[in-house]
Amino acid sequence: MHSTHLLLTRLILTCTVILQAETPQIRKIDLATLQPGALKQEAVEAGKSYQFLIYHRVPGRKYQVDTKVQTIDIPSLEMPAPVKLLDTKSHFPESNEIINAQKELRLALVKAASICSEEKVEAYIGQLSTSLKAATTVAAGGGDTDSFKFLRSDCTAFLNELNSPQVVDLTTPLKLGQEYVVTITGEPKETCGKENKPDAKRVWTVVYSTGDRGTWDTLYGFSFSPNKDESFFSKSLDTTPATFAVTRKDAHPGYAFVPALFFTWYPKSGDGTNCTWGPTAGIGFDLKSPNAFFGMQWTFNRNFALVAGGVVRPEKRLNGKYKVGDIVKDNLSEDQLSETTFTTRFFFSLAFRFSKKPDGFGK
Repeated sequence: MHSTHLLLTRLILTCTVILQAETPQIRKIDLATLQPGALKQEAVEAGKSYQFLIYHRVPGRKYQVDTKVQTIDIPSLEMPAPVKLLDTKSHFPESNEIINAQKELRLALVKAASICSEEKVEAYIGQLSTSLKAATTVAAGGGDTDSFKFLRSDCTAFLNELNSPQVVDLTTPLKLGQEYVVTITGEPKETCGKENKPDAKRVWTVVYSTGDRGTWDTLYGFSFSPNKDESFFSKSLDTTPATFAVTRKDAHPGYAFVPALFFTWYPKSGDGTNCTWGPTAGIGFDLKSPNAFFGMQWTFNRNFALVAGGVVRPEKRLNGKYKVGDIVKDNLSEDQLSETTFTTRFFFSLAFRFSKKPDGFGK
């Protein structure tokens, strides 16, 4: 009883897996409409499995199919088996209708050797199908023979081979930013045309792309960070001769404004959504007073963003040669008393995606 229950459980699980298996999506490659040497591109969905069907292969021509995902080479599929033409010296029955029908089928099969263009395969399939239907009608009228049956059977198998596409399976779903390249190489056919001379090699390339993973967006930001500059001046002392004291100016807390250029990655997954967020980096437009930004950006419909993070910016400090309260003989200017150092501050910014650089954002 326990073993029966276990067997039923395994059977149910197996059926569930089979039902949940994803059916591959079909993509057709028609050699009759695809120009040799031309590159054809089609879009496919990421995360899906695909099956590629190659139609209208010339009978007797060997085809090699090469595929790759980006730089990974995938082994080519096996070449289709060469077409075996029927022996035209088989015994003919006495009935004139059957004799003519057999001749018609044999001539149609022999004609396959002279086809050298994929564009003509469809027309040939129609002719062979018409001849086969006519032969079937003759056989149905009576007087059918074994050799006639074998001939029709071989023609039917050949017709099915022509109508059956060569299958290329993509079992590993593509990711965004990947391409699946299918390269089909038709080797020269040794007997081609009325002269039975070899023709030229043909190559077809089809690229199935999931599209870019995203794009880099450039936004112009109005950025603000705390202004921690320290300013100094020479305070005159009532002495003779004149002397001055290095004195710090009163601080006025506030924010420094810096026009900035931000670069952020806009992912493909953001299409169709109002808001996206991610890391961003930026630079200030005034290279004489360079600012470097890094933070997180919240973007609304790609054209407006709020940015916050850290900025490395220059700030004024007292020149290392002096200390507050030092007595000097000269009336030193603010530039003489100050030097520039770089420090990290918090910043926030309002950023916009413009079609061109707005006025005031550098030269």
